[in-house]
Amino acid sequence: MGLKFFCILILGVFACSKVHQWKKPVKITFNVDVTKDSIADGKLIFESGYLDIESFNFDGNRINGSDVFFTKTLKSKIITNSNKPIKEDLIFDIPQGIYSSINIDVLSMKDNLPNLVIKGEFQNESGVLIPVRFEFNETETFEIVGQNYIGNNNDIDLVEIDRINATIWIDPSNWFKGVSINSIENAKLVPIDGRNVILINDNTNQYIYKTVVAALSVDKQKAIFIKQGHG
Repeated sequence: MGLKFFCILILGVFACSKVHQWKKPVKITFNVDVTKDSIADGKLIFESGYLDIESFNFDGNRINGSDVFFTKTLKSKIITNSNKPIKEDLIFDIPQGIYSSINIDVLSMKDNLPNLVIKGEFQNESGVLIPVRFEFNETETFEIVGQNYIGNNNDIDLVEIDRINATIWIDPSNWFKGVSINSIENAKLVPIDGRNVILINDNTNQYIYKTVVAALSVDKQKAIFIKQGHG
């Protein structure tokens, strides 16, 4: 009887500790960056930019413990590929656990200024590097799928850790795959800050803009979760 009671007690303590574990938060810091993949036979590459975020929706399915969902409204310009401190608006305490999926929706609202800007360079047929600037100013929900850094399975491990960095990777190379080299080669140049720039927006180089926006509206970005350690 005593042994049976002891075993039940141990199992109860273990179960309580596991329940407590699934409630313990992990601090996740989100950042935004641009993939550096080149397209158009290596002649076009994107390097930086910014995204205005109006709201941030997190939807995580946990294998143990209840699922996690929240929405945060914010107005924060996120500068990609920079060494500036992360804005506190994108730091969240989230219950730890093994997540079978994490889906994030980022809402970017139309404003007086572009809410998404991507910068890069294009090497023309003469070998000259010309700056490229894509400007987007429409209300858009960017769908983001979470991935484990190791990438060997679909589960995202947020267990026994205090801090996580999650980088949302914007991949404009996917949006520009439908644009021909000839279209970019013959694009209109606009003087910006003393340089001739291939400006792509709803008023300039509209054919390229429409092609890119059509791809952007159906594309999904990825967020890579990387464990940082304790404390």
